Parts: sequence; structure tokens; C-alpha cells
Amino acid sequence: KVSYDLKKQDLESSIADFKWRYHNYPVNQMFGTHSMVPAFLINQHSISNVKEAKDYISRLNGVPTVFDQLVTDLETRANKGIIAPKFVFPHVIDSSKNIIQGAPFEKGDDSTLLADFK
Repeated sequence: KVSYDLKKQDLESSIADFKWRYHNYPVNQMFGTHSMVPAFLINQHSISNVKEAKDYISRLNGVPTVFDQLVTDLETRANKGIIAPKFVFPHVIDSSKNIIQGAPFEKGDDSTLLADFK
């Protein structure tokens, strides 16, 4: 009964909050899709055999879709006037650049993801 009541309350809250679903910043200086994707791969997706390596590659191949969806979400928010404060942008740009720094994106040491994969 307690579990039922808690779930009911959770669902009712979700329904009531639905109108506010775009009132957040999915990319910001503290967290966001841009940093959660590589963090998931590095911290949660271990590679100890060929199957896990192929699964990792499969997830990497899905990243463009995730970011296309993120762009759509950000455009929806922008059209509603919901945009992160200006001070957030340099932090997000820096953290995003850190992810694509190094091989195979540019010459130099392996990027964080490539090093993790290896």
C-alpha cells in the first residue's frame, strides 16, 4: 500500500509538473548531456572482452542521435525564451572541447574516450 501511494504521488507530481518540462537547462556548467555521455561511457561501460568493445562502439555510434535530440530540445527552449545565463556558455564550451581533444579528433595524445576504449 505504501509503495502504491508513493508511486501514485510520484505520477501525479509528474503530470502536474509536465507543463514545466522545458524550464531547465540540459546543458550547463555543472552537468549536462555534453558531459554525461562520455562520463557514462568512461565510468559505467567497462570493456573486458570483444562483445563489450563492440557494445561501446555501438553506443559511440548512437551519440550523434543523442546530440541531434539535444539540439532540438535546446531550440525548443530557446523558442520559449528559456536560455541558460551567458556565464554558462564558456564553461560548457571548455568542457565540450576537453572531450574532443586529442586523437582521433586531432593530433596528439589519445582523447579521453579513445584512451578509455584502449
